[in-house]
Amino acid sequence: MTRSQRSYEPLTDSNLLRLRDIALDRHNELAAQRPDWCAELLAACLVQGAARHRVHGDRGIKDIDVYLLYPLPAGRRANAFPYARGTTQRDFGPSEHGQELYIGPDYDKPSAAKRIPKWERFEGRRVDLLARVVPPHPDGPAGAVQAWISGNADKQRSTPWHLARCPIVALWPDLGDLRWKGPADDVAGVEKGAYER
Repeated sequence: MTRSQRSYEPLTDSNLLRLRDIALDRHNELAAQRPDWCAELLAACLVQGAARHRVHGDRGIKDIDVYLLYPLPAGRRANAFPYARGTTQRDFGPSEHGQELYIGPDYDKPSAAKRIPKWERFEGRRVDLLARVVPPHPDGPAGAVQAWISGNADKQRSTPWHLARCPIVALWPDLGDLRWKGPADDVAGVEKGAYER
């Protein structure tokens, strides 16, 4: 398996199916741990650079970011969601995308530097799984994702602000559907706040 900083191979429907299965496995874990928050999965979405690469083919894939979105229960605040700050990693497994090559700047953040030795043992690219709660929407998952992003895209450094800078692609339900178009042009790193528009 080759190591590279980025894979420029297309992100195929078969790849999306594998990501959907990884996302649904994580959902089952969260639902078992906290059914009061995570019993019902609203949507699982591919986001950031890998979503940009899926839609436009111009970014390449470093790691793969997936968000699990749950409906915000009535009477609860989103900032009380117990998984709002955690990220879990999974191995994408062997594929045409190879393995991620970690270089000097990857070690600059101490929390990442401690985990890189584990990630280097992955057979494929690293999949980062994150979870948030969003208000439900009468138009279902697509409407909920679009309303959450568009309603908060101007709140700098918020999760929707970051995610709005790239397309968002459905993994579940409606595999492959575009949930958010994102900008037509690409400035790598903009979704992480590295650049201002």
